Amino acid sequence: MRNLVEAIDRAAEARGVATWCAFREEKWGKEIDPNIFMKRDLEWCRTCDGAILIPQDSYGVRIELGLLTAFTKPILRLHEGKISHKTPFEEHLGLLATIFDHAFQSLGDVRRQVDEFISFLENIKS
Repeated sequence: MRNLVEAIDRAAEARGVATWCAFREEKWGKEIDPNIFMKRDLEWCRTCDGAILIPQDSYGVRIELGLLTAFTKPILRLHEGKISHKTPFEEHLGLLATIFDHAFQSLGDVRRQVDEFISFLENIKS
């Protein structure tokens, strides 16, 4: 997961875009405190321009997904190997917000998808 997050960061930084990652902020999953991250993630979801999520089996990502959708933030959901939705709710969130689902096979795929998402965000801001 860390390599994936770092690949996303590098792709975003190459475009001059700042990133924020809950997993990184939590020392790669070692310092998880709900008293801190619930308020922090709510504020992050409210103020961000868009989000890149890697769902896997993370409950936290699913909470962020709901918050981001409620704030109608554009979302790029990256799925390793194949697109997989855990629930019908997740599958149909695109009815409420702009969500791009992409499967990736390599970090090269990730970099390309991040670049395309950033271009989308730049286009809707202008």
